Amino acid sequence: MRNKKLLAYCLLTLSCWLFFPGCAATLEKTTHADVGSYIAKLDKEGIPWRIKETHALIQIGRPAVEPLIEVLKNSQGRLKANSIYVLGQIKDKRAVVPIMTAMEDNDSNIRISAVEALRVLGDKRAAAPLIKVLDEKDDTLRWRTALALGDIGGPESVEPLSKTLLSDKDRSVRDAAAWALGMIGHPSGVEALSKALDDEDWCVREGAAEALGHIKDSSAVDVLIKALKHQDEEVREKAVWSLRKIGDRKAVEPIVHVLKDEDWKVRSSAASALGEFKDAQSLEPLVEALGDKDSCVRMWAAESLARLGEPALDPLLKALTDEEDEIREAAAEALGHLKNTRAVKPLVNALSDGSDRVRREAAYALGEIKVAEAMEPLIKLLGDDDSFVRKAAAEALGNMKAPEAIKPLIELLGDIQPILKGLTGMDKYVSDAAADALIKIGKPVLEQVREALAKEKEETIRKKHLEEIINRIEKE
Repeated sequence: MRNKKLLAYCLLTLSCWLFFPGCAATLEKTTHADVGSYIAKLDKEGIPWRIKETHALIQIGRPAVEPLIEVLKNSQGRLKANSIYVLGQIKDKRAVVPIMTAMEDNDSNIRISAVEALRVLGDKRAAAPLIKVLDEKDDTLRWRTALALGDIGGPESVEPLSKTLLSDKDRSVRDAAAWALGMIGHPSGVEALSKALDDEDWCVREGAAEALGHIKDSSAVDVLIKALKHQDEEVREKAVWSLRKIGDRKAVEPIVHVLKDEDWKVRSSAASALGEFKDAQSLEPLVEALGDKDSCVRMWAAESLARLGEPALDPLLKALTDEEDEIREAAAEALGHLKNTRAVKPLVNALSDGSDRVRREAAYALGEIKVAEAMEPLIKLLGDDDSFVRKAAAEALGNMKAPEAIKPLIELLGDIQPILKGLTGMDKYVSDAAADALIKIGKPVLEQVREALAKEKEETIRKKHLEEIINRIEKE
């Protein structure tokens, strides 16, 4: 809800700038003498007109502050609300007390404008009057106030926000209170957030779990570990994230168990988090997670194994010969992250794997390790039947800056048909990858590229690539 309202406001502002370009001209011609007339026009009907005057006053800045403050004393309704908004955007501390006074107005729109302006101004003096607003009847006012306290509140705001989190009737307000407690980051907010993990609304539960991670207090570890078994998968996912942020190693074993969670997002979060802890007890479970049915889980398991470093090498080399394609694929990716030369020969062997995905990841991995032993096998792989594999081989050779690959890479630079026919499907990306690889190799390619360009008589994709390669290298 909070994000949707913010998005709506941004879209409204953007649309006015796009469809009413006079706004920009107004800013360019603004003078200080125009302050009074601009302020008067803040009371106009029609959003585009008010936006023009608003931006003009914001550009004037400090000279407009005192006249705008006078407006707050002597006006009501739309003019007062819009004047408060402008004062907030100018961000002059002289406006803080007058805007705090405006919070006592009977008009809810004026009070909402005051809350938003105080949030933008960020003055800690506003926390006390804002806290009082948490008991108001207007849902929107309480929601905006909770968000404002998250930005400018301190320890004194924790207790009233905790009360709001646990008792407010509006779910958006409770969600905002959870977010605010996380932003304030005081340990005294942990108790209320822990209770909010069982809120009736999923958004509040998720927000509470995330807020505990922002606070980063060890007192939340036990409740977050318990939340790993929560019936709501969103809470479980956020609980993993928060335990990762807190960094207490007590959480490693419980997170390992989460690798078996029924929800792929939760398993992915667990696989990613274990890489942060770099704990040996997660090694075998992560190797097992390389065989997860979800590609995202496999990817994070591979990343985390790479973070474990040398201890992960032998299990990954073993996994590279597993009977399951997915495990071999993920193992090849992880070995590329490790960049250990002991993996070169097994990865070269994997270039002949029956799975195109394994061949692709093995090629990428060898491109990361960058040893001469892999050069010839990768050049051979440029002729693979699978386009993704050819692309990976081209990128790997580019990373290795292999001059031996110049001729075969040039041969991948597109077809010889007129440029209007172009390339379709994956072949275009293979051609682009070959061009990028040649550019990475640099000046050693120029002679052969110029020779190839001289043979091109028509406007072809190949000719376009050759010209671009020469231009790019000569500019460097």
